[in-house]
Amino acid sequence: MVETPRGVELGVALAVLEREPAGEAGVLLRQARDADERRHEEFEARRPADVAQAQDVCGEGLRIVGAERLLDGERLILYYASQQRVDVPDLLADLRAAFGVAVTLTQVGARQRAAVVGGCGSCGRAFCCSTFLRKLSPVPIRLARVQGLDLDPDRTAGRCGRLKCCLRYENPHYEELRAGQPRVGWSVVTRRLSGTVLSVDVLRGKLLIKPEGSRARVVFNAEVLEATPPAQPRVLPRAGEPAPAQAPEPEVEVAGEGAPEPRWSTVVRRLNAAWQRFREKPPASADPAPSAEDAQADAVEPPGEDEA
Repeated sequence: MVETPRGVELGVALAVLEREPAGEAGVLLRQARDADERRHEEFEARRPADVAQAQDVCGEGLRIVGAERLLDGERLILYYASQQRVDVPDLLADLRAAFGVAVTLTQVGARQRAAVVGGCGSCGRAFCCSTFLRKLSPVPIRLARVQGLDLDPDRTAGRCGRLKCCLRYENPHYEELRAGQPRVGWSVVTRRLSGTVLSVDVLRGKLLIKPEGSRARVVFNAEVLEATPPAQPRVLPRAGEPAPAQAPEPEVEVAGEGAPEPRWSTVVRRLNAAWQRFREKPPASADPAPSAEDAQADAVEPPGEDEA
């Protein structure tokens, strides 16, 4: 029997520590008795009924995904998921009147919802989040690329719709194996052939190499004699880091008044210079206006024989 910040709970001893852990882990009260275990089993059997009753009280505004009664019977913890704003104080008053005990509402996300509900993953085992994982951290897509997985959600996503939690705690093992292997795009030389790496099988230690003028072949990483990275690898900024600085654009001088400001792009500067030249030069197709003498001569000139 353990007294935690939430209340009195039933726990299982996993190991004996030589020093006290940091933080409020709880206080060990005593060894659980048969009556405590029966009470715990009774609360576990009442969990579906508590979830259904709480859902009836809350209505369709939110979804109750789990319920947990502490062993002292003085507190009920309800886990809910909602996409809209929830008026928690009014709901707590209705839930306390319905159950007759203190009620705590805890909102959970997609990963926490899977941990509360539980289930079986694609590996055939129970969810990691509902068994041994205690801290659910975000999983970046980079960890899926390290394992050579494509971006197909059927392979990379768990039952919660997010990237699988196992990608995070498996990543150190993959990073250790990738430390001595060429990457995709590298040029490698072996005793049998030489070419460019198309894909890497980290766990099996195999490389798919495309020789020049021949079909791709699979070789083991131990066969590589020389590995050369690309001449100019493309480096992308990580999340939260600024983008790499680019080379400044060449300055273009524009003659005449109305020159654009230095912050304009080169294309705008060129268009503005062409427009200035067009305004200064008259159109070639425009006919000059007739003078007064030419107009008078046309008026007194007699008509020709053909016209007569």
